[in-house]
Amino acid sequence: MVDDPVNQIERLLNAFGAELTVQKIILQLMISQILMLRPDLIEEKIEQIKALTMGALQRTPKNPASSPDEEQRVRSLSTAYAESFFQSLSEAVSTMRNTLGQSGRH
Repeated sequence: MVDDPVNQIERLLNAFGAELTVQKIILQLMISQILMLRPDLIEEKIEQIKALTMGALQRTPKNPASSPDEEQRVRSLSTAYAESFFQSLSEAVSTMRNTLGQSGRH
């Protein structure tokens, strides 16, 4: 049986979404593990990495093929995803601290 194009696209998007989810979780855990090497500086380091990320997003080169509205939409989406990522990272660090019997400063 041959799949129709819509089912093929849906499967492709689902696979892509699953891959991105796994990569995001792995990245958060890796960063959390690295930050746990200096637990006294975790919150400061997360804020520093977040600030550097947000600054880099603002300096993203413009795409000449995109309209200003599209550029703004992409920047807004990128910023929202970054905010979500760092919120999840903070929660992961908090969970790690709790597991280790430490308390955070939040």
